[in-house]
Amino acid sequence: MNNPIFNTARIFLQNKYHFPTPLELFKHLITNSSYFQTLSLKNDSNDELLYKLIFIAGFHERRNCGSIVKEFSQNCLIQIRDRIEDMSLDIPTLIQAFLSMSNVLLDDEKIVSTILKQLKDQEDQITLKQFHSIQHCLYKLGRQNNYWSSKACDAMTNNLTTIIIQDYVQYLHIASNLYQFGLFQEEHLIKLLDILYYKLGKQQKHIYSSKFTFQFAQMMFNIYPEIINQPLNQLSCKPHTPFEMYFQFLKRDYQICRQILQRKNLGVTIDYFENENFPFLLRLRQDSISRTQTLLETEIIEILNKLQLKFLKFQKVLIYDVDFKVMDNYAINCNGPLHFISTLDGKIKQKSFNTMMQYRHLKALETPNVIDFDFFDWKQEDSMEFKISKIKTLLNLI
Repeated sequence: MNNPIFNTARIFLQNKYHFPTPLELFKHLITNSSYFQTLSLKNDSNDELLYKLIFIAGFHERRNCGSIVKEFSQNCLIQIRDRIEDMSLDIPTLIQAFLSMSNVLLDDEKIVSTILKQLKDQEDQITLKQFHSIQHCLYKLGRQNNYWSSKACDAMTNNLTTIIIQDYVQYLHIASNLYQFGLFQEEHLIKLLDILYYKLGKQQKHIYSSKFTFQFAQMMFNIYPEIINQPLNQLSCKPHTPFEMYFQFLKRDYQICRQILQRKNLGVTIDYFENENFPFLLRLRQDSISRTQTLLETEIIEILNKLQLKFLKFQKVLIYDVDFKVMDNYAINCNGPLHFISTLDGKIKQKSFNTMMQYRHLKALETPNVIDFDFFDWKQEDSMEFKISKIKTLLNLI
């Protein structure tokens, strides 16, 4: 990860615990809860406390250890909350701490308010990319902040020559999703699309990175939901909408993105290049994030086997990797703790905007039927009979 603050945290912890690789360090930390117990954290310096949070909440394997990482991050943040007003942090560290919170979807009014206040005090030094990061954190935590949203929007629209197209599309995919929730104004979205038209038209090097293709497709689903069920060679948008004029321009990039995503298998990252140096080059790489089976998924597999139902694991539906495809006509997604924004006292506030966006896109499909199964829908100690009944109800088998 090319992130100076994260790398500082990683190097400090690797040196302290004597692990040669970040993965070994991560596995060591998440299997030793004593490092994240209250007494241990209280004895940590401010730097070490932040480093622990930044590393475990920023390392890519966190997605496979959602419950543990969220719990350990929560313990770190409780201690940080007690000290935050006495911490004087520079902009990169403030933003990295904010990113750590948003990565594990943990929200706290005191910490967020203090971070934003310290950032505002240094606002004249904040870069374009940092404005984008602040807005991204607010979005992931489900927060609406007119001041910082306006600053991010101004930064995006007033720096046409310096903004990277990948960052711009990420911002647009956020804005278009918020628009679907009535949280982003139509005229602002139109202005952003005007700029995208300019940026894509001026761009000489067309690089379709894995992240770009995914977010571009999501953006298109948000703006033109009618295309979700349309074949790629028969695309059309609804007439007489505010976004109709951009459709023909965006269509080719969308078609390319969808074709790349259709080639993508689990565990593989695909980048596509269209430029003079690498004309029509498709690059396949092993995904840095491995996919492991959660306890909830293991329980569901056991139940599906007991019910003698045909199912497949980790299947692609639309552009998403769903956890289960059952009887060919049901798609089940298991939503663990990292799909929900919660407070430091453990209260769940809401599903993340990204989780709700994925569900909306999948739900728009004519088939299969989509089921969101949340980690709190049953407790581990609930009887097997109760769990079987729950699954049978969801699959309309009762």
